[in-house]
Amino acid sequence: MENWNGYGIGFPPREVVQKGLNIEFYEQFDSFRKLYEEASYLFKFDFYKASFKRAQVIEQQMLCLLLYCHGITKILTEQIGLPKFTLGYSQGEFAAITESSGMDFFVTMDLVYRLEKIIMQNQEKLTGKMCRVVDFSYERLQELCKRVDPVGNEVSIAIHISDRQNIIAGKQDKVDSVCNMAKQESAHFIIPTGDSVYHCLMCSDIQKMAKHEFDSHKFQNSDIDVFSCFTGESTRLADIIKRNISNQIVNMIQWKRLCDNVYKTGVRHIVEIGAGTTVSGNMRLNYPQLKYSWINSPGDLEEVVKTYKAITENKKKEI
Repeated sequence: MENWNGYGIGFPPREVVQKGLNIEFYEQFDSFRKLYEEASYLFKFDFYKASFKRAQVIEQQMLCLLLYCHGITKILTEQIGLPKFTLGYSQGEFAAITESSGMDFFVTMDLVYRLEKIIMQNQEKLTGKMCRVVDFSYERLQELCKRVDPVGNEVSIAIHISDRQNIIAGKQDKVDSVCNMAKQESAHFIIPTGDSVYHCLMCSDIQKMAKHEFDSHKFQNSDIDVFSCFTGESTRLADIIKRNISNQIVNMIQWKRLCDNVYKTGVRHIVEIGAGTTVSGNMRLNYPQLKYSWINSPGDLEEVVKTYKAITENKKKEI
């Protein structure tokens, strides 16, 4: 591969748990199984059943995903070394932080557990609508949001994915108004993505409630760069990692800027951990020329390791 410069790891949001977590890792890798046993003991909760028997409730899904991603990442990095950076889409950033060593893994698990409880106990505050607007200018979508709500309290762009695909969030009637205007102009598709809102000012009360939890859990300087959805930039500094992740819920995800900065690193291979293709699919909209790999089975893992070793061996021969 041209301009090979290592690899980066991407982590998906909670929703991918619904697509299924692969039990084969638990069956084939001792380290993976021991991690589940340790987590189940510490949290007094059966993560095996929750992850692989679909026995979890919604507030446990993110914990299952964190555990699953951590187990796979440990196996991967033991075989090919650390990535150049980590990143996560939406809640996937919690996994990115812990896998960059910006927070101890079980501290991250405890923080996410407490944050999920706050969200579930205050779900009515997040009731609204999120929609993906496809093939429509980002700048024009911003203008329509401001026309409907100049302040941005009730509708705004929640995720800036690319120049032509973005997600808006807010109160249902306001979101519908923006979507109707976009359709009347040139938007090809309007795709509802949920009836709970995130990454907008409607989440301000949740952010205030969560402040104590962020303050009472220890962040630390990371060993490798971790990208932030809040800024689209990378850092290794504990205070900035904490600031970025604690601000994510009320601010637009700067995915386009994040992708631009990933490309500037020179890394040309992104490995996505977990079911689905959320990270890679949304990165492809900006940089289709990058190489993307996915790991949701031991076979996927073997293929990524084989590819990485072949490329690094070729680089050695070139030198």
